[in-house]
Amino acid sequence: MRFKEWLENQNLYHGTSHEFNNFDLHRAGERDFGDIGVGIYLTFHPRLAQMYAYESAKNSGGEPIVLVIKHTLKNIADLSDEKLLSQITQETGAPFPKKLDLIAGKQTRSHEESLAITHYLKKLGYMTLPN
Repeated sequence: MRFKEWLENQNLYHGTSHEFNNFDLHRAGERDFGDIGVGIYLTFHPRLAQMYAYESAKNSGGEPIVLVIKHTLKNIADLSDEKLLSQITQETGAPFPKKLDLIAGKQTRSHEESLAITHYLKKLGYMTLPN
């Protein structure tokens, strides 16, 4: 089964320390600019979302919250796709490790690299922050 078909049947999770009812793309990046670009970070793994929630609570206050997302997203960047990661590196100069290991709450890129990735993903048509 291809990623996009598989994705349609999956719950996604978002770790935070602030309650809200709807995602607002205009608020993405308020607390950090994201290691893979400005946007809303979702995961298939509730434990990873829990790590982000604890890190958010530690850095911004509040209680750790994991939101379960029943989504209708159609165009999501698959960051396990080595071809896509290679394209991002070639276009932006921002390298990715062989195996993408994200450490919750740890910023490893410069703001300029993060913005370059955001703009490139938008250019490819992925759901990213509007101008």
